[in-house]
Amino acid sequence: MNSTGVFCTDEERKRFHEMAKSASGPVLFISGGQRIGNTWQDVHKALYQSALAHGLPEITGYYGLTQEGEFVTS
Repeated sequence: MNSTGVFCTDEERKRFHEMAKSASGPVLFISGGQRIGNTWQDVHKALYQSALAHGLPEITGYYGLTQEGEFVTS
């Protein structure tokens, strides 16, 4: 794990935590095509977009997030 020294906001960290709690493997749909919950890919994409918004460069793969809210790479 490589430290970036860049942290998300507390609000973002809470949102990512909630997304991760509802993340599942397959996508679930109800009648009308409304999606329920998030997939892990949704969580990774949201983290990646947030990292870019905080000034981090585009990378191959995804950014991760520590408990403290720091963006990390592998």
